[in-house]
Amino acid sequence: MQRLSPPKNQKAFILHTLINKKHISEQDIPMNGFRARISELINDHGVDIQSEMVSFKNTFGHSGKYKRRFISKKEKEKAIKIYNKIN
Repeated sequence: MQRLSPPKNQKAFILHTLINKKHISEQDIPMNGFRARISELINDHGVDIQSEMVSFKNTFGHSGKYKRRFISKKEKEKAIKIYNKIN
């Protein structure tokens, strides 16, 4: 896989992280607008970002769920092209 230039904005940062990591979640990247940037990548740029629900228990024993997002290996090359365009 080719080396990517450093991200220059939030959208590029999230896509860069998705390309380089197995998966990400809002807990991994605590930034305002995280879900909006994911939505823009999907709807405006056609990035095929998949998600899965992850169950957890908080400090007080309460159950909860959050979405963990990822890009499949076969979609990474397309994501890299989009990254280079938006960065």
